[in-house]
Amino acid sequence: MEAISRASASEPDCARYQIFGTLPSDAVARSSRESAADPDDAASIAEALEATRAACMSHLEPHVEGYIWQKDPFQLEVVAATPPGTSRSGTPAHLAGVTRFGDNVEDEWFIVWMLRELTRAFKGLVARVWDDDGEFLLIETAFHLPRWLKPETAANRVWLCGGEMRVVPPEADARLGAWARAPAAPGAFAVPSVEAALWLARGGDGEVLAACAEGEEGEEEEAKAKAKAKREAHETKMRAANAALSSRLAPFPESARASTHRCVAVLPARLAALLAREPQLIAPATQAFYLRDPAGLNAAARAAFFPLRDATQTLVTTTRCLYAQLDRQRFEPSRAWRAAVEVSGACARRRDAETLGAKIAAGFEILAEAWNRDGLCDLREPAKATAGDEGAAAAARRDAGGAGGGSDPTRAAFFASLERNGYFRGEMRGSAAHRRLHAAAAAQYEKSAWSERARAASAAPATRAAAALAAADAEGVADASRRLCARLEDGDSDAWMRAYAGESDDPLEVELAKREAERRERRESTGGGFGGEDDFSGAKKNGDADGAGASADPLAAMAERLRAFMGERSGHEGVEDALAKNANTISGNENENHRTGLEESADDDESLLDARAFMAELGAALGVGGGGGGLMGGTVTDSDDDFS
Repeated sequence: MEAISRASASEPDCARYQIFGTLPSDAVARSSRESAADPDDAASIAEALEATRAACMSHLEPHVEGYIWQKDPFQLEVVAATPPGTSRSGTPAHLAGVTRFGDNVEDEWFIVWMLRELTRAFKGLVARVWDDDGEFLLIETAFHLPRWLKPETAANRVWLCGGEMRVVPPEADARLGAWARAPAAPGAFAVPSVEAALWLARGGDGEVLAACAEGEEGEEEEAKAKAKAKREAHETKMRAANAALSSRLAPFPESARASTHRCVAVLPARLAALLAREPQLIAPATQAFYLRDPAGLNAAARAAFFPLRDATQTLVTTTRCLYAQLDRQRFEPSRAWRAAVEVSGACARRRDAETLGAKIAAGFEILAEAWNRDGLCDLREPAKATAGDEGAAAAARRDAGGAGGGSDPTRAAFFASLERNGYFRGEMRGSAAHRRLHAAAAAQYEKSAWSERARAASAAPATRAAAALAAADAEGVADASRRLCARLEDGDSDAWMRAYAGESDDPLEVELAKREAERRERRESTGGGFGGEDDFSGAKKNGDADGAGASADPLAAMAERLRAFMGERSGHEGVEDALAKNANTISGNENENHRTGLEESADDDESLLDARAFMAELGAALGVGGGGGGLMGGTVTDSDDDFS
């Protein structure tokens, strides 16, 4: 079952977050002991966390109301405490959530803003967030962080508290003693326990660092001065890091509302009534259309759930990301669709609305078919659901189960991971051996706790859709059709999709310019390197004999040489002599071992670019070619601060 355990890893494009609050101290102390926790204590902690959850969601409601998430909304649930074990520290009871943001990374940053806002609004709350890239806040603030902070040293050290990011320095938990650190392998970087890290993030690190700066009785003044300098350097770096994070989050929450896009689409009246009641359902329908397969297209062509009649021109609320996914997909509506909705002599905007409506309707048909197959709900008109249809749906569910499919995304990812990891041993699908292995994997999946959570998450949209359609059917689809009718002019302009074609105000160009300015400022402030004095305590300093060329940026030099390479003339046999000779000259200056860059042709005396000459070019640009015998022959050493 090793492959099964690997399959249960976190799904990509997921933001995971935790919020730790101030809990009843007596109950926490008793529940953290090794003995069994008192049920009354657990109940009081759960009640406190539930009250915290309600307060948090109430505070965020004005900002998230009407916001359409790409996949999952921001959500919090109470998680019980886990006792400490032999290989890990315990985790206090807390609030936690998981949000799949898919292709819209702005959902993830909106969550970061909400977590920071909660820690600002509620004193004592401490939060942390990560995704499949790890501590992605460190990526955003990379130019301003201390050198010792790396992915392998960041565990339990990066937090949001008091409306800002806080990093627990290693010297802080080291000062507290062994109890403040989680069990770690010999030689591994020390990891603070969650409880100690929470205390330090709430402000305890300031007290500890102040104590370090004051020193102990009998400690040398030089050691005290060094500790004080480290504390001041840490505070300076955190101010810069928080400024960078604030710059990234500055557009929120206004940008979340600005990302909404209203478009006019021609839809069947029943589908228009559903979207009017549940606009969030446009997200899973867009996903279903975007990832459609031949079976899904067959379901869309049947139009079994939303009949092609009483077509209405209605206003659909979506996001710019979802609209772009729909708009950029090539799709030819069926002849039945054209016959039902086309208007002779229609203008271009009307034809665009018809095509957009065909895409949305196809997505909902695919989605409704999956829900019906999985037994979640049946969105057909009440008169169309029969006993025979229920039998066909049950058969379809059995077929989908055999393939590991269905509308449960976690189940699909689970079985896909099993395939990648060789769990089925190359057995043909449908064979006895494949069915036996599949049954064992399915049993393991059903027993897992996250199976229930995934099934509940995938069922929620189906439940909402069924309730909304029942209400719409009771009201009368014809009445809803007349009420939801919109004009073509009511939709928002989609000029933003073409507004930045290489112009100076292109957001991508603006962001690249900002990053370049940060990198240049960082280089200038550190004397030509990428780290400060505290970051390279054992490295070469500017002004050393070996550091004469440190002021030149090696990455910029490499980019310039590659740009020159791409701009050279080339013939049918490759890049011509000028660049090759240049590469050979540079390699000769750097290292005699790199001189074999060209092979002379006996017939026409033309030269080809040799791989070794090209590597010599890169070696010269990076400054590591001398004395080492190859591009990677030399070593660049830098000494990190030893905080442990």
